[in-house]
Amino acid sequence: MPWPTTRRIIGTKVQRLDGAEKSTGRAKYSYDINRPGMLQAKMLRCPHAHARVKSIDTAAAEKTPGFRALHAVVKPNDELFFAGAEVLAIAADTEEHADDCLRAVRVEYDVLPHLVKENDTLQSPAGTLGGMGNPSNVLPGGESSTDNFEQNAGQNAAATHEGRYGVAIISHQCLEPHGLVPSGMPTRRT
Repeated sequence: MPWPTTRRIIGTKVQRLDGAEKSTGRAKYSYDINRPGMLQAKMLRCPHAHARVKSIDTAAAEKTPGFRALHAVVKPNDELFFAGAEVLAIAADTEEHADDCLRAVRVEYDVLPHLVKENDTLQSPAGTLGGMGNPSNVLPGGESSTDNFEQNAGQNAAATHEGRYGVAIISHQCLEPHGLVPSGMPTRRT
């Protein structure tokens, strides 16, 4: 398919249909929807880069006003490999009650050594991911060869360059808070 000879969109101002609503605060997001009987969920996350869960006590959270349910993602003796790893989820009748429930959960961690620099992870026999199938999330570089490289590419190149490259962190920042609200709520519990 050939490139268009005249551009219709690139380099022009495109009218955003939702621009006025978003810039004035009138836009509605899933976070703005509150259905009758809807629960709010929050996730408790590990604050440590590498830790083993010694114990989880949810007794106080289960007695907190508004508590409805919890789901443990990990159990005692599980090893967590990054700060922010999911520990458990709590559902409550309001977002504020869910926050109160999270604060009532007591998790005791055994903080373990962690690796920060890429060179350290490459030299570590223990790896960085533990029991997740692959012992490390960092793979060492290697060498590869191509048949007739010099003849096919190297000799015909105007210039050659060698270097070490990486990828900077790119963090996409959405305007809206993320959430999900089902279109229909169940009428009875099973």
